[in-house]
Amino acid sequence: MRLLPTICAVAVAVANIQAASATTYTPAGTYVFQGWVQTVKGFTLTCILTVTITVPESAPDADGTASHGHNATATPVLTAGNALCPVQMFSGAPYPVSFDGTSISLNSVAYLAFGPGGCTGTLSGKWSGNTASPRAILFNTSLPGDGGTAPCRFTGNLNQVSGEALSITNP
Repeated sequence: MRLLPTICAVAVAVANIQAASATTYTPAGTYVFQGWVQTVKGFTLTCILTVTITVPESAPDADGTASHGHNATATPVLTAGNALCPVQMFSGAPYPVSFDGTSISLNSVAYLAFGPGGCTGTLSGKWSGNTASPRAILFNTSLPGDGGTAPCRFTGNLNQVSGEALSITNP
């Protein structure tokens, strides 16, 4: 029986360490990033990519009562630029978002390209930082092609166009 309080104390300590090391998105809310990107999968298309990032409220928790969240999801949509842009689509969104201190990643992305095969994987872009104005995500990345087909390449910059200035920290 004396072991039970010790086990509980260790469990609480581990939970606090995990909460303290979680990525924090400040403030909680909805953020829209938008810009021109080139997509390449058989064809090169220039399209407008809009990514809506949603951060649910986590306050109050160990980080205090200021508006923030520890989880985020993203919904990307391609429009305009070329008549084929809307034909390309992301399926299964919203996707979980992660941050490693430098890059924002949209995880488990399924992309249906105009061309042979689709692409599935992690779409990562460099975060411009918490002081840049406007905040931006810079893409120069590829998603692996499905079934041995060519990868899907994304190149371009997205600027934050709505919502308060998003800040992301990863201790």
